Amino acid sequence: MIEQDYRKLMREVYIDSLRSVLIVDDDFPTLDELLAEDFELSEAAIGKTWLKERKQIRDTIGQFRNLKQPLIVDVSDGSNVPEEVEAGLITRLHQSDLLILDFYLE
Repeated sequence: MIEQDYRKLMREVYIDSLRSVLIVDDDFPTLDELLAEDFELSEAAIGKTWLKERKQIRDTIGQFRNLKQPLIVDVSDGSNVPEEVEAGLITRLHQSDLLILDFYLE
């Protein structure tokens, strides 16, 4: 197999087949936070930098939505997960085609 065919095959199998991505980052806003009536006052939102760095986060998420075949993007902050909810979170992690973990999770 020549290199060009190999690259095409790898892209087809590992990149083009992606449909969803889950970003786990403790500084990214979660949908639950954004929908909360008092999200700016919540403990979860207080220490996060996303309120000041919206463009950077919007650009990061936009990279996955602006593809030829846009991906479904979900965000988890990876914090304060009660044990009874943890099983559901693991199921969600398992269902994601691509999982991106923040290197500096606290």
